[in-house]
Amino acid sequence: MKPLPPSPPEESAETSAGPAASSPPRRGFWRIWGRVLTLRFDAADIAALGHTHLAVGVLVAWAVGAGRYWDSPRAEVLQKFGVGSLIYVPVLAFILWFVITPLQPERSGYVKLVTFLTLTAPPAVVYAIPIERWVSMTTAQNLNAWALGVVAVWRVAMYGRFLHVWNRLPPPALAVALLLPLTAIVFVLAMLNLEHVVFNIMGGLGQSEPSAADNRYAIVVIMAMFSFFLGPALFVAWLILVVKEYNDRRFRKRPVALDVTRSDESVCTSRHSRLWPGGF
Repeated sequence: MKPLPPSPPEESAETSAGPAASSPPRRGFWRIWGRVLTLRFDAADIAALGHTHLAVGVLVAWAVGAGRYWDSPRAEVLQKFGVGSLIYVPVLAFILWFVITPLQPERSGYVKLVTFLTLTAPPAVVYAIPIERWVSMTTAQNLNAWALGVVAVWRVAMYGRFLHVWNRLPPPALAVALLLPLTAIVFVLAMLNLEHVVFNIMGGLGQSEPSAADNRYAIVVIMAMFSFFLGPALFVAWLILVVKEYNDRRFRKRPVALDVTRSDESVCTSRHSRLWPGGF
């Protein structure tokens, strides 16, 4: 009987898998964007965001911002050219980054945050639809108000998931980091009155030149009133969490001091227990 030939040496898992085992799978550009908009993204998707996502996202945010005011009779020239969106995104990202960073997130980064915010711009494209050309002004105002609610909830949900899967904040810190900037943003938007809505103190919204955005701005003003009272409480909660994280970090860095106050008898007992683990 002939002896069997020697078997070839077994390859290790790392060798057989090749370079694909050491590097994460490449994620497509549109696949990542689709996962962000459908709230299915994870930390790997955020980590894969690069300069291409940022460039295309800024372009989309600019187009959406310009489309929001393209047919508005009250919009200023810079608003119609989308300049406001180009300023709004980095400023908003800085506010969010300023709130998140002291809470000691697991991962952070200003550029990543800016890139992610640009990817949340597409839902606002509904503002560019001139619905008032096909329905009555009252219906258009109501539809725009509903659109504001849907887009706002959609964007807040995307940002909340970003805080969960990327920053990895615990629930209390996540809630504060999510709501505190919103109160400030809503209050500032109400003060700026970007829709240029005119209020009549006795009769409500001015009816001299009604627009489809009137009810939308009225909702922003109502939310700003709630933010005026909720914002200070959230700010105090944020300060408490920041101080807590600072103290926890100092405690983790503090060296553990040796206990030199033990008596000689306890030292001898512990020494004997190490020499005779089973006892005498």
